[in-house]
Amino acid sequence: YGVENSKENLFVGANLIITPTSKSTDKAVSIVEQIGQILGFKNIVKLSPSEHDEMIGFLSQLTHCIAVSLMTCKDSKHLVEYTGDSFRDLTRIAKINENMWSELFLLNKEELVKQMDEFEEQFKILKQTIIDEDAHNMKEIMLFFHKKSCISRRLYLKSFNISCIITNILTKRGGIPLEQRKLRDRDGEHHQEVPRYHCKR
Repeated sequence: YGVENSKENLFVGANLIITPTSKSTDKAVSIVEQIGQILGFKNIVKLSPSEHDEMIGFLSQLTHCIAVSLMTCKDSKHLVEYTGDSFRDLTRIAKINENMWSELFLLNKEELVKQMDEFEEQFKILKQTIIDEDAHNMKEIMLFFHKKSCISRRLYLKSFNISCIITNILTKRGGIPLEQRKLRDRDGEHHQEVPRYHCKR
């Protein structure tokens, strides 16, 4: 914890998301951008708080919810020796800090629940095609992913080994930001500014 685990190149090549508010001054935003450049951030972007919450809710928090649910929906101890890459890839991020992530989920409750509702809707559609033995529509759902594979690859490449600082600028005095929060999970999964990719067809 703290300084003993610090790395001078921690943010080199990473993404910096600045979320100005109505109280933010241009000078304060500029200072944060300069700090980001000094620290070596590759991409420095500005998002509104609502855009930030939507992006984080979909790309990070929803995926963690899915992973946790997959790990808890079935007693799979007797299946451990049979697990392959697909199961390991899906459940790797389920090993999270329960104190930090429960707080993050609740702080973004409204957006996260909306994302979960949309995921459940799409999951039910896929489930129904299986129940109905509707191979045609099942394939259409799968083909939709292939058509969007360029977006998926871009999301993966951007999310791999990326960190971000989420900065809230609260001062009216045009100086140093009053609050700066760094969110980073234990597995090295980091947030980024990639636009939301909708599941809906």
